[in-house]
Amino acid sequence: MQKNLGWSTREVAELAGTTLKTVRHYHDIGLLEEPVAGMLMAAAPLGTLAGVTVFARYVSSRARLTLLGPLAILTSVPLVFAAFEPGVAGSVVLWTLIGVFSAYQVTANAEFVRAVPDHRRRQAVGLAGSGVIPAQGLGIAAGGLLAELSDPATAIAIVGVAGILAAVPIAVAWRTMTR
Repeated sequence: MQKNLGWSTREVAELAGTTLKTVRHYHDIGLLEEPVAGMLMAAAPLGTLAGVTVFARYVSSRARLTLLGPLAILTSVPLVFAAFEPGVAGSVVLWTLIGVFSAYQVTANAEFVRAVPDHRRRQAVGLAGSGVIPAQGLGIAAGGLLAELSDPATAIAIVGVAGILAAVPIAVAWRTMTR
């Protein structure tokens, strides 16, 4: 018997920025029970809300610049722990941590906008936003293929390692630039 989590599936879907139909689809095809899907889908956004609140309110501007690289790396670290099949509660904690660590995006976006000359800013922001969407789509497709070739836990862990490996040189370059 499922425990009442205090939120309806609709409320969790809205909080996660998705639709009730999406949550029900995953339920219908047997991927997740509705409350589980809702908890997992809400975990990262709730973590982001907490992380951004703390990061923006209590961390100095200079410290935010310093933490940008390490947080970018840490965002992928919880994915590696999927290899240990942490279960629902563990996955919710890991996904929440991903959200908390992603608070660096506030500083990354602000620095991107600050670095672009005023007369190019609209174009640069539009191009960056337009590039993120297909990159996310390709990432989802590649992750799905990887999960088909192995299993979901292994695929998520591999993506985590790839994220760490991609973030480390960028973090090092960022640290060098901000010294």
